[in-house]
Amino acid sequence: MKIEQAYSLDSDETVDAELAYDYYWAGIIKNKKNFECPANNCSVPITCANLDKIRQDMKVDPYFKTVGEHYPDCELVRETLTKNSGFDSLEGAGSNRAEKSDNLPDIFGFSRPTSHFDKKQKPPKGIGDVCSEEGKRKRKAESNSSGRQPSTHYSLRAFVSKYLRYKSLGLLGQRHIKIKGYDVSYQEMFVSVSGQYLNNISKYPRIYFGKAFIDKRKESDYSANFEDTLSVDGKSLRPSAYISESLINDAFTKKLSQEKFEILSNKNYPICWVFVYGVPKVKNVNGKSYININISNLDYFDLREII
Repeated sequence: MKIEQAYSLDSDETVDAELAYDYYWAGIIKNKKNFECPANNCSVPITCANLDKIRQDMKVDPYFKTVGEHYPDCELVRETLTKNSGFDSLEGAGSNRAEKSDNLPDIFGFSRPTSHFDKKQKPPKGIGDVCSEEGKRKRKAESNSSGRQPSTHYSLRAFVSKYLRYKSLGLLGQRHIKIKGYDVSYQEMFVSVSGQYLNNISKYPRIYFGKAFIDKRKESDYSANFEDTLSVDGKSLRPSAYISESLINDAFTKKLSQEKFEILSNKNYPICWVFVYGVPKVKNVNGKSYININISNLDYFDLREII
């Protein structure tokens, strides 16, 4: 049975695998085994596979898997069986408490809720800590009360993973991202940097991607310089994004960002696939033209050695 969400014993809430990945690299979740079934009446242990790996070392994205059997009366199992049987009339069957729907648009959360940062400020409880079973059931019920719902992601990593999956399935035009109330298809949102005219691209922020070199600049600053170009006024210019040390230090997943940039900067051929959310802007410095994609938050940036 596929598990879309699990209850985190560290953060005291039900999370999907993408949020669990963010929490792990932010130091909130301490161990990939610190999860259990999100149902109120089941506590079977769950592991989040690949939680402790950086993306370029993964063959598949993070996912949940149970360790053992669900309790005989587990509500999650009952709801899943009811859903798969095609009947929705059984009592309680409509909540689908661990289910996210691919048919609903994924929501781009531009600003992380303060609760994410609050969790970083206090030490996580850990799997061995004692907690009230009644309190845990209450928190599970609160997480599960909204039922079937779209996924909200605050990091570009989640959207990149879904883009690659939907591309392999031929569903880019049928799956959408909700941005500030507007639905934009994955096909329209992701723009390959491949020599096209900048004036022909949407004026709204998009996710630009392509092969790029990662160059280490002064001290711990980096720049991502696309291999291919965009055309402006008859000129072919390579877009770039500048990643300052302060941007890395302020990242929610600082440890992950530091590791990725350090690994690439030490390679003889530091090229990878870069994804950046923003608007390409032409800048003129000392008579020379540049295209820069400014980013104010590393949640809007992702890089991978292979895709």
